[in-house]
Amino acid sequence: SIREAENGKVQFYAPVFDDPIAEKILNVATQLFVDQGLRATEMKDVAVKAGVNRRMLYRRFATKDNLAFYAMIKVIKSIQAATTTTDRQGSILDPFIFQGANGYERLKFGLHGYIAQFLKFPDQVIFIAKFDSIYGDIYPDIQAADEYKEFINLAEAVSLPSLAEIIREGMIDGSIKTDLEP
Repeated sequence: SIREAENGKVQFYAPVFDDPIAEKILNVATQLFVDQGLRATEMKDVAVKAGVNRRMLYRRFATKDNLAFYAMIKVIKSIQAATTTTDRQGSILDPFIFQGANGYERLKFGLHGYIAQFLKFPDQVIFIAKFDSIYGDIYPDIQAADEYKEFINLAEAVSLPSLAEIIREGMIDGSIKTDLEP
């Protein structure tokens, strides 16, 4: 679901992220998905490792697919948070923060943010790769998949420029060459 935050910005919201037990389950499941793979991880493994009974697990996540999609949303949100803030100044990609910065400078800052995040949390990269290898662009007909699509669409609609957009800006402003040969 989409809701307006206190600061007036539109943001993605799912009740599961307000539930400390669901949060614990998501953390455990994400790690199990990384360690064992999505296909090999069973719901009973998640319940045991999270210290909850299966009924409690299934009340929050009806299927393993639901669990995987909410875990993916959580991982993407953490990457966004880490790569879009420098400190209290704002986003590393925000054109207002780097007013006057060329495309190359903005790209450099953005890539440094992503690299720092992936070096600090390499399991996120592994999880994303495993998730994409299972689901790709074909999603099961479940609520979590619908919320995931809504989350991705919102992120694209209200997010800051993507790295690809910044590269294009750099090519236009001349700070990134357009005539490079492989």
